[in-house]
Amino acid sequence: MLIPIYAFGFACFALIVWAVTGKLPLTVRTRSILRASGILIGPLYFVIVFTFSGWVRFKTYDMQWSIGQSSYYREMLSRDKAGEPLVVIYRKVGNGTCFEQYYSSELAAYLTSLTASSVPVHYAVTYDFFKPRVYYVESIGALHLRDQNQVYSRINFQQFSGGRSGRDQFECFPW
Repeated sequence: MLIPIYAFGFACFALIVWAVTGKLPLTVRTRSILRASGILIGPLYFVIVFTFSGWVRFKTYDMQWSIGQSSYYREMLSRDKAGEPLVVIYRKVGNGTCFEQYYSSELAAYLTSLTASSVPVHYAVTYDFFKPRVYYVESIGALHLRDQNQVYSRINFQQFSGGRSGRDQFECFPW
C-alpha cells in the first residue's frame, strides 16, 4: 500500500538532488556522483527491503503444558469470566521461558487426552533483516489455530500473551 508513496517520495528526492546539484558550484565529477546517487537510492532501497524482509519461516517446538495456573503472570486467573480454564504452553530457553497462554476448555480437553506431558507447537514466524517481526501459532498438536494465512480459530480460545519471561519475546525464534 505504501509502495506508490515511497516511489513518489524517492522520485521527488531525485529531482531535488538534480536541481540542487545544478545550482551549486561543484566539479562535474562530484555533480555526477550526487545525481547518480539521488537517482539510484530509491531502487536500491526497494531491492534491499524486498530482499531481506517478509521472510516467513515455519518452526516447530516441543512444549510443556499446564492447566489452571500461570507462573508467568500472577494476574492471570485460573478461569476467565465464561469459566474457560487457563492453559499455559511453555518451553525453557536458556535462563528464560517462552510461553503462550490461552483460555480454552477445548484446548484443555485436548491436552489432557494426550499421554505425553509435551505437545508439538507449530509457529509461522515473519522475519525482517533476520530478526522476527511477528509470529502466529499455526497449531498445537492436532488442533489447527490458523489455516492458509487466515487468522481464525477452529477452537474457542482467547490468547493473552506469548513471549519470554524476563527477556525479549523474539529470542524464542532465532533465525
